[in-house]
Amino acid sequence: MLSNTAGRELMGATFVNLQVHSRQAETSALLDGVGACLHSVLRKEGYLPAEADQASDRTILVLSRPHWIGVYDELCDEQRQDVAQHLASELSREFETHVVSILMHDSDVLWLELFGSGTPIDGFNNAPDYFGKVSSEERKAARGSPEQWSAVLAPGTPSAALRAVWRKRRLFAEDTLRETADLLGLDPNCALVGFRYLEQGDVELGDAQLLRLGFRHAVRPAHELRAEGPPRLEFNGSSANNVATVGFAKQFGGCSVRNMGGAARGLSVVLSGDALDRELLSISSIQLVASLGEQQTRLVCPTESEGRGEQRLSVASFPDLEIAAGPSYAHHYPSAMSLHAILFGEGLSPGAGVVQVGFVPHGVAEGEAVISLDAEVFAPDRPPLRALEAAQSAPQRPKHVLFARVSMAIEQGEAAAAAAPMIERFCEFLGASAELSVAIFPGETDARSRTSKVKLSSLPHGARWQKVKNELERAACVAGQRKAPIENVFARHPSDGFSFGGTVLRHEFAGDPQLPTLLLWSDLEHVSAERVAAAESLFEAFMADAMLHHSGVQAQVGRVTTVYGWSLDLSEYEAACGIHGTCTLRRSWLSRFLRDVPLGTLWLGESLTGLIPDVSALEAVAQVEPFGRVLKVTIASEGALAGVEHALAPLLPSQADARAATDRLYGRPARDDTTPSPSRM
Repeated sequence: MLSNTAGRELMGATFVNLQVHSRQAETSALLDGVGACLHSVLRKEGYLPAEADQASDRTILVLSRPHWIGVYDELCDEQRQDVAQHLASELSREFETHVVSILMHDSDVLWLELFGSGTPIDGFNNAPDYFGKVSSEERKAARGSPEQWSAVLAPGTPSAALRAVWRKRRLFAEDTLRETADLLGLDPNCALVGFRYLEQGDVELGDAQLLRLGFRHAVRPAHELRAEGPPRLEFNGSSANNVATVGFAKQFGGCSVRNMGGAARGLSVVLSGDALDRELLSISSIQLVASLGEQQTRLVCPTESEGRGEQRLSVASFPDLEIAAGPSYAHHYPSAMSLHAILFGEGLSPGAGVVQVGFVPHGVAEGEAVISLDAEVFAPDRPPLRALEAAQSAPQRPKHVLFARVSMAIEQGEAAAAAAPMIERFCEFLGASAELSVAIFPGETDARSRTSKVKLSSLPHGARWQKVKNELERAACVAGQRKAPIENVFARHPSDGFSFGGTVLRHEFAGDPQLPTLLLWSDLEHVSAERVAAAESLFEAFMADAMLHHSGVQAQVGRVTTVYGWSLDLSEYEAACGIHGTCTLRRSWLSRFLRDVPLGTLWLGESLTGLIPDVSALEAVAQVEPFGRVLKVTIASEGALAGVEHALAPLLPSQADARAATDRLYGRPARDDTTPSPSRM
């Protein structure tokens, strides 16, 4: 029996395979015949069998199971459906049988094709518009004709059962493929893999027969000839996020080159630039990763400082490194040796600058390549009271994003009625010329999410918006996001948006429902002071209304570096504390723990105000305003945050609290590490 290994994650799977149908349950005799047919087909395409001591240019695995022979081609696995169609046609013609071609793309697209005696018979595609709009005729054809598949269905299986499977809306295409395979009498584990997964050992073969076929090009590719002369290093890539923190040593960034010239021995990595001259940071060591094909060598060397006038240099030398010659065919970059330098260092003082990374072959200085890395050094951010140890070295990045979040202890439909006008007013604030990308998550495990574009000019009166409002009442989560255009693809992507509901997949726990939550955010970088004030006023008004008139349990308005969009169960504050998961949106959690303590305002409902040990201690560090049984806490400065957290310490959860809450939800026994973290003084 074949089975997937426990560690394999199917989400986001991409693969191609062919399944040759046999009327006989015993297929071992057919296995060699399929191998011979593949040899014949590939010989016509210019391939010869690879000898035992030769590396293969293309490998095909053939797997024998009852009633089916699986074919897993290395080339097909690159989403080459044209190659798969050709092989399926040839195999079905050779054995006068049926062959099913299976293509899976990123767990979203399932494309099945049925061939018989060399001819395509029928096809099914669950997402024909995935890569671009198709005609209505093409969309209709993609539904498939299950009656055409009767010859390959398991005995006694009606074609109507296949039609029912294909008509279901599923979140992951693997679910559709798994049910289809069952109806075909095909082991789902054979259908749900490709060449790459088999090579990685993601499937336990058990007693299944496996044939491995290796092929080499009859005419060797020109790129196998190597270049002569001095080495010639060229830019191959660099990291865009080169950040250091004052007082903390860590990986800073990296860049790589490839050799398109001749071979050499020895290399120095020379660092310079104003980030070093101004002593913004120091680079203490370099890890060099040399890659050629599947071979990889890692070397580590500390840097030595040198001075050239006012310029400061840091040099790491690798005298024994063998630099392989590049390809003689100048455009065949994949066969060139890659040299990747990873920089490790420490931030010295806050600021922005440049680090120049020079790759200098020994004895051939003219072959060098220099790459410029933008460098940013930040002061260390103040960690939350319950922060994980690893979070204490986080950089104090600018908090450009204004957010507002509120959870309400009412039914989703009632909460949606309260949230919809807020979302409408927020969209008006964004401006009619903008466009939102809206995602709707139905919540059921077998239902797919839906995305669409909505012009803000059509809100709030358009028919599309009425549909979105209807989804607010019933969907697990509805999210809308506007991304501002940017010129530099490596730069930060400013965005504005909203999210309402709960987790994208619903999990019901008796007596402890998720509370409907509204999250709004607006990126205020490069925005006028007047617009910043208007956004803050708007968000504050929304939170006050929700807390005082719609059974708000807790709310926050403040600044963050990033927002997790439709992941309503995770905040930046919680991420620093190692807290995430279904527990953070439950009534039991929201009425017991705070989700954030931001620079801004914090609203506490009745259940939370009763847990404050000493309100006077809170009043000493923040402005506290009672509104009936609700408290509004205004935190005016970064310096006040630590005092507020200590005053609210019993309301601040640790990672152990989150684990304990999650275990209770799922009925698991308590762990030994559930003692709340002590306060950091």
